[in-house]
Amino acid sequence: MAVFLGNRFTQEPLTPRILSASAIIIGSVVFINSANRSKPPKKAMVAVNEWS
Repeated sequence: MAVFLGNRFTQEPLTPRILSASAIIIGSVVFINSANRSKPPKKAMVAVNEWS
């Protein structure tokens, strides 16, 4: 997002290297988030008070 805002407002160059790196980062985030959705939620752990 910052790369595109920088290009839009301060005319920073968008090179093929920057665009491909942005695509890899965005693709990685989507991949990780989609992998987390496919797993069932973990059950919450219950604390046990052994000192009672």
